[in-house]
Amino acid sequence: MLNIFIIKTILIKYIGAIFKSDDFAQQEFQKRLIRFDDKLENDNELRKNNISFKSMYKKYKGLKLTLDDIQKMELKHGKSLITDKAKAFIYYENKNYDKSIKLYKRYLSKYPDDIDSLLHIADIECFYKHYKKAEEIYKKLIRLDKNNLLFLYKLEKFYYNDIKNYPKAEKINQLMINSNPQLCTPYLDGAMIYSAMNKKDKSQKYINIAIEKNAFFIKEDWLQYNNLEKPYNYEIQYPYI
Repeated sequence: MLNIFIIKTILIKYIGAIFKSDDFAQQEFQKRLIRFDDKLENDNELRKNNISFKSMYKKYKGLKLTLDDIQKMELKHGKSLITDKAKAFIYYENKNYDKSIKLYKRYLSKYPDDIDSLLHIADIECFYKHYKKAEEIYKKLIRLDKNNLLFLYKLEKFYYNDIKNYPKAEKINQLMINSNPQLCTPYLDGAMIYSAMNKKDKSQKYINIAIEKNAFFIKEDWLQYNNLEKPYNYEIQYPYI
């Protein structure tokens, strides 16, 4: 009886190890990708919900999916828009922007509201200093979901970092604060914007509000790096910073 138990235990561990191996996981990823592709082609609900390849890719990123893997899948199962998007993402991660944007645009030709594709194309347009195109994409994303904090943040950072249009950055920052008043990060962004606009009093006010909301989050070196002043009673009032 003991021998049977030992054998069963070894078998279970051995089979478990096979199922956890990279080879098995890689095959499982490919199967899921193909099933996902089939669903995307045939299920309107999935398309409406902007199902993200990126989240799926990140889940299996440890498997180091490569362009060769995608191309092997295409040879076996044929090319598809989802494999185009997979390659676009890998090119994007590797900063091969010319190839990435071409594939993303091909994907958008069928799914024009795809979030990942739009976000990455906007980033690429910024890299090439095509600011008008990038701005239009960020505005489109906000039209798709006007309270999405990520989309507002991307547009705010675009105005602040890329084109230095601080009044426009301020306007987007106010939308972020109005839709997410509980968060400290929009106030920190606002502090940087007002500092750039030379509105020191308002900048300091926003720092104080941010610290009240989350003292643990805000470090003294962050304030120094962004050329912002700490509150006068900083060490006494905020001992955790």
